[in-house]
Amino acid sequence: MDFGRDADLEFRSDPLTPYVLLSLERTHHVAESHVTALHLALRRHLNLIQERSANVLRTNVESLKSWAQCRVQCQLSSEDPLARYLSIRRLELPSIISTTPASASALAGRTWTELRRDAVLSAAFDKHMIARSIRHLDLPPLQPCAPLVVDIGGGPGHYAAAIMERLSTSWRCIILDNYEQAGWHAQSQIPPQQLRVKISRSWPALPQGAGLYIIASVIHNLDDTAALQLLRSCVRAATSRSQVLLIERTWDPSSLSDSSRDLDMQILFGGKERTDQELLALLKASGLHAVTKYDTDDNYRIITAKPASS
Repeated sequence: MDFGRDADLEFRSDPLTPYVLLSLERTHHVAESHVTALHLALRRHLNLIQERSANVLRTNVESLKSWAQCRVQCQLSSEDPLARYLSIRRLELPSIISTTPASASALAGRTWTELRRDAVLSAAFDKHMIARSIRHLDLPPLQPCAPLVVDIGGGPGHYAAAIMERLSTSWRCIILDNYEQAGWHAQSQIPPQQLRVKISRSWPALPQGAGLYIIASVIHNLDDTAALQLLRSCVRAATSRSQVLLIERTWDPSSLSDSSRDLDMQILFGGKERTDQELLALLKASGLHAVTKYDTDDNYRIITAKPASS
């Protein structure tokens, strides 16, 4: 199918567009009283498709759906277990559209259990996360503080490893995540005899008084309520000299690929991508204030925050 060169390239590379197109009927028949963040995200995505496809949605919908079905079948037969899993979950989009917000949240809540109970799938997900992490991570200036890093939801520990390489050997790190292989990357990068990295798979409360709390690629997995709960737990654990390092991908709502990433977060985790203003508002509501913010050359935002009381 020919959408024109630029549009064709964007359609072919976009992972969520096939699933959105196959959900067209349900997307167009959502009652206004039932509109959720996911429905709004779907409408935004359809508008972006419309803008880039020279009105093809109006004139050639069946041909578009045929193309989308072929794309989905290719992903379902991929050699990559993560690609297959994501395709299966994305196919649930029509069901999520039709259900209640509470049911949609429960559906999204399955993701971590399903990812982590399968060793092959879990390893594929960790490999994906490591490949997508920041290439060059600069630390903020650290005040005299307790030499402890707490990596919240740290997964394989790739950010913990990158940060510990930049700190003196007096620093220690605790990686918080609740699956069996959590922290394996950090432990493979830092010699065991240094005893600098500890893994905690049970963390009802955060370690108190750490110099640095890392929240990297975690907030977009959470809805606003859960995100605020996590950030407030950092405030309770922090001292006046603690810092919170918030790392998230940049997000442009007018970008088709960024729109897809937001849909993925909502389908898989019940979370969402956020603008700079939305992230800063979450920090303020939790009792944190942003000290510095900068964008990296590989499309990440790094915000350094401190408890507002400090």
